[in-house]
Amino acid sequence: MEFNKAFGILLFSIISFQLSFGSEKDSIPISLPDTILFDELVVVGSRFPEKIINSLTSISILNSPLLRANSKTSMADAFETTCGVFMQKTNNGGGSPFIRGLTGYQTLILIDGIRLNNATFRSGPNQYLNTIDPLSVDRIEVLRGGGSVQYGTDAIGGTIYILTKQPEFTAEGKAFHGLLYGKMVSANMEQSGRAELQVSAKRISIAGGLSLKNYGNIVAGKGLGTLNYTAYNENDADLKISLKLSEKNLLTLAWQQVNQKDVPLYHKLIDKSHTIYSFDPQKRDLYYIKLKSKSDNSLFSEITTTASVQRSLEIREKQKTLSPLFTKETDVVTSYGFTMENVSDLYPFWKMITGIEYYYDFVESNSTRTDFNTGSVENLRGLYPDQSSVASTSAFALNRFSYERIELEAGIRYNAFILNLKDELFGNTNITPSALVGNIGISYGISLVSTKN
Repeated sequence: MEFNKAFGILLFSIISFQLSFGSEKDSIPISLPDTILFDELVVVGSRFPEKIINSLTSISILNSPLLRANSKTSMADAFETTCGVFMQKTNNGGGSPFIRGLTGYQTLILIDGIRLNNATFRSGPNQYLNTIDPLSVDRIEVLRGGGSVQYGTDAIGGTIYILTKQPEFTAEGKAFHGLLYGKMVSANMEQSGRAELQVSAKRISIAGGLSLKNYGNIVAGKGLGTLNYTAYNENDADLKISLKLSEKNLLTLAWQQVNQKDVPLYHKLIDKSHTIYSFDPQKRDLYYIKLKSKSDNSLFSEITTTASVQRSLEIREKQKTLSPLFTKETDVVTSYGFTMENVSDLYPFWKMITGIEYYYDFVESNSTRTDFNTGSVENLRGLYPDQSSVASTSAFALNRFSYERIELEAGIRYNAFILNLKDELFGNTNITPSALVGNIGISYGISLVSTKN
């Protein structure tokens, strides 16, 4: 049993195991329910929906009941107890996941299969995981270890696959569903809430949500004081429409927005080196359309096509202590994406998935500096080369062979990049790296428990 500081929330936890006392003397067989550990389906390991027990990779799962029970403040907090993930938090409004010792652009984050990572992701810790509203999330899968063949060269450390809530259809007629969620933490540390509405019919379903959050400075217990520079505000919205074009064709249209205001960077303020250092605002918008088509042709069993546009806005305001100079840096990254995947059920023992991916990132970056003594404003170079772009094209093929207790996986992926950098000081630069990667894995299932009738 656990008491959450949030007003009115009492959580009960039950360890998922069963004890069965047999009739034989001193016999106590112990069994784990399959529905808890073994029958859970995952997709992040090989892109194939498969039971976690059959996966050849190390995977951690945060499912919907666990996410609701934890009632975490941010996406970073949701990973606090996740096996194999270390979360670094420089500020309360951020959080960078470390998987297998790697973070930044070496750890890939996907939202409904669309890359959150973009051209400005740095090698060190960043705060962008927090631009996802945890109240809109239905499930999280974490691939621990290299996923470069499945998802690209920036999945070296691991992959975090985040699935948002999906509208459901009704068998007959229409249905309306609503949800209200509220959380209040003492000492004004948090007031947050979410409202959801879903309208469902046999062939169309629409679901939307609005989240409002106000985070105050963290207050320590037993009169130990207040952790300043941890307060900020956030409002989020999302909408998803699912259309059954036919029994074998599903069309999904989605929009997500996260808007954070005045998010302080804790370590720059607590050491008194700055009087102002905050992200105001930090904003992300995602639009995508996805078509999933199934057929009786074993070579084209399921084709999924996704087109997306994602825009990230980050404005940093900073002023050093005792300095009259106020700096405002603005970075905007617009990412256009297109992916197509095809699942082939070639034989009962052989499945193959092939696909292509294309992403184009366009970077706008500028900076201004105001002298409060003179009132003069100076235009500076942005943090990144302004008007630069990165295009990424890749093709992959993954194969899965199953025979009795043997599971074998083999895959190959080719990535090609075009980096076009424009800089007044260094001139224009064009870089075209590429990479060819492959993987192979095999497992053999061993029966540890024998059952006697």
